[in-house]
Amino acid sequence: MINKMSILLKKSFTVFLSIVLMTTMSACSADEQGKAVELSESEIESLMEQVAQSDVDIRYRNYFRNEAFANAEFFGIDKDGNQGTAYVYLNEGAFVVFKDKAYNMSGSAGEAIVKFSFTDNGVTLSELVWSADGGLHEDWLKENFPAKYLKKAKAFQPHDADGKSVLGAQLDQTVKAKLGVPVESDNILEIDIDKGTYEITRIKDKTDGTIDTEIIERGSLSDFLQYRSIRKGNIKTYYQMTDGTWFCDGYSYQYRLDIKGRLHNAACDSEYVYLSNIPEISFEQAWKASGLSSDTNDYFQTQEAVLVEMK
Repeated sequence: MINKMSILLKKSFTVFLSIVLMTTMSACSADEQGKAVELSESEIESLMEQVAQSDVDIRYRNYFRNEAFANAEFFGIDKDGNQGTAYVYLNEGAFVVFKDKAYNMSGSAGEAIVKFSFTDNGVTLSELVWSADGGLHEDWLKENFPAKYLKKAKAFQPHDADGKSVLGAQLDQTVKAKLGVPVESDNILEIDIDKGTYEITRIKDKTDGTIDTEIIERGSLSDFLQYRSIRKGNIKTYYQMTDGTWFCDGYSYQYRLDIKGRLHNAACDSEYVYLSNIPEISFEQAWKASGLSSDTNDYFQTQEAVLVEMK
């Protein structure tokens, strides 16, 4: 009887200990995987700059100063290891400086998920996911926003009593501070690169509640060309700008790097030409990022560097 009782007690204790351990491990796992965190102002500014650079279409930098900007209302940020996920209402736009005023050329706004990593140097954008439109919008929010952040998203009012974008007004102030000119709100700048023309249209409110338009200025884009030369690389066409920088596919770069070396077992040297915002790129980095590496970590972000020629 004593031996049987001892065995039963041992079994009961083992089951109890297993339950305690499982409960503890589950609680720790949930805390680590869903820990809510906050970003500093500098981290938010950096993240928004990366969002703007990666998602906003810049088309007119050959002719005008053309910059991308973004801001957001943050509903919450979760951290899992060194990975972060922000649930936001995002607002972004592309602005052109024309005759001492900034014109909003394009933009997007809506709920989004911003994924990024925490590094020693701050935060690095990894993915941007916009919410679905139309009839799929509500279902998308329910499926992708945690309940604790969905409630905040539902309560957020993106427009004021006059129907103007709250984040848009804030972004205009940022644009003014960064570009040094006010944002034009009464007139619209339209640019047609194919025709090589521009027009400024004045919007006039009519007494019946509708609007009327009037073209107040038009001209040729050739008067505003800002590139010194065009280079037709065998991979991409790119431009040397009058200020000494380089331009390709909507991105500006500080350096043009001509990188030479010899691949393993090759009979002659290879040459890679990169436009880059990184001062130095090694030959090993160059050939791996040219398409020869199977590791995605070996490739550059577009805002970092782009391969334009390969010889």
